Amino acid sequence: MFAREKRCQKCGQTFDCGGVFGCWCWKVTLDAAGRAALREQYSDCLCPACLAQPAPAPVKPQSLTGR
Repeated sequence: MFAREKRCQKCGQTFDCGGVFGCWCWKVTLDAAGRAALREQYSDCLCPACLAQPAPAPVKPQSLTGR
């Protein structure tokens, strides 16, 4: 909630989070599909470098018949 140091869930790097007082991540723009893909894979914050990378593509289930 308040400013603190956090650890990136993707790479393990530590970074500063501004919390409710204005974190750097509020300025990052993601489309709805990108946000959804990140929420599927991660339950907490990512560092600036990881969040700047393209969001992972949603995983599509493969057909069991191979078609």
